[in-house]
Amino acid sequence: MFDIAWTEILIVAVIAIIVVGPKELPGMLRAFGKTFGQVRRTAREFQSTFNDALREAERQAGLDDVKKDIDEVRSIDPTKDLKKGLMQAQDAMNQKVTDAPKNLLRQAGFKVVEPKDSHLCCGSAGTYNLLQPAIANELKARKVKTLESTAPQVIAAGNIGCLMQIGSGTTVPILHSVQLLDWATGGPCPETIRDLAAQARKAV
Repeated sequence: MFDIAWTEILIVAVIAIIVVGPKELPGMLRAFGKTFGQVRRTAREFQSTFNDALREAERQAGLDDVKKDIDEVRSIDPTKDLKKGLMQAQDAMNQKVTDAPKNLLRQAGFKVVEPKDSHLCCGSAGTYNLLQPAIANELKARKVKTLESTAPQVIAAGNIGCLMQIGSGTTVPILHSVQLLDWATGGPCPETIRDLAAQARKAV
């Protein structure tokens, strides 16, 4: 900024000598040099202030981008789909979706026999069997007794907790309803009932 070539300075000096005269020239040059120095310092200060402002603007823009990214990350809820699925499952339980699985099993060719008090819990509701093991075992024993009273070949349930709880108290094969439906529609025979299936084929 304010870069002046030596040839330009020489021309200015010649003109100054002609206009001012050699006697007044030294004083004028000193005043001119002082003024020019102040102008250059002012220009440097302005340039420095401008650069600082530019850097601050860039830094602020960077911070705004970072804040935006943080807000976007905060808005992400990785448990949203899980919560939605759990709510749908809870809604299904609240609506007592019990007939559809039994109807599907009947349509697939299975004979469905419901035990007495089928609506009563087996003792594996959430963490109930862990927090209240004594009561959970009583409920399990009651559920197993009512199931075995129907002399079932297979016990079917639609809840993993129920499968584990009831399965620990009976020797009757217990399967998820979907496993039976899969087998009936061409899928592999569940390993726990292969002997039973072979006996049924021989009887036919």
